[in-house]
Amino acid sequence: MTLRDYAAAALAGGTAGGAEQALRLLNSAIRTIPEPTVREFMERVLALELERSIVGHEPASAAVNMFRQEGEYWTLVYGGKLVRLRNGKGLRDVAYLLTCRGERVPAATLGTRERVRRGEGSPRTSEAPVGFERERKADTARIRDVIAKIERLHPSLGRHLRHSIRTGVFCSYHPDEPPTWHVKLDPDR
Repeated sequence: MTLRDYAAAALAGGTAGGAEQALRLLNSAIRTIPEPTVREFMERVLALELERSIVGHEPASAAVNMFRQEGEYWTLVYGGKLVRLRNGKGLRDVAYLLTCRGERVPAATLGTRERVRRGEGSPRTSEAPVGFERERKADTARIRDVIAKIERLHPSLGRHLRHSIRTGVFCSYHPDEPPTWHVKLDPDR
């Protein structure tokens, strides 16, 4: 029996725990299954999650939008379409902004979070003014680059993010029609 078979069996149970187990097994198998097969299986997982209302225990009519880090990959779901991206700069920033809908997040906060995650710490006080502007520009570029990448793979999600995320001294996520997001960041990455 393959990991995919075990994941399918876990899904057959129809419980939230079964879906989570299926996703874990699928992530374990992801490096051994050809990409089209992974996408097809993940779309089936998503369809079953929607049908059985097990993601977030929401009513079946609610749209499930997901921005979820799973090891080296991110699963992005919007408008019923799923894409997977290899972890890269900017994805964590976008995910963080999705969790802060309507809030103004100082760009320095995003840069500091990224540096701390990499183990680099904060810039020295004497470097702060120059470092702040450099970081702000880097954060903006990182967010815009990842949104452009998302838009190539998932045009409607990319457009939504491009129109809803503002960058500058403060960054924010201000969608016209706020969707519900299930965001999960891997704390070890």
